[in-house]
Amino acid sequence: MILNLYNLPNFWLAKVPVAQPITPPATTADAFSGTQFFVALIAGILMAFAFQFLLTNC
Repeated sequence: MILNLYNLPNFWLAKVPVAQPITPPATTADAFSGTQFFVALIAGILMAFAFQFLLTNC
């Protein structure tokens, strides 16, 4: 490689260890179970239509 960018210390900033533990997928799946998922889905669809009407001036 012409420029040896991998050995520069400025590019090592992304290699910082993460302090928070990673949540397992089972815990994440429980967050949108039941009625919360449908409420979020309907709210998202209503917001999509609202922004569409707002930006297209219908």
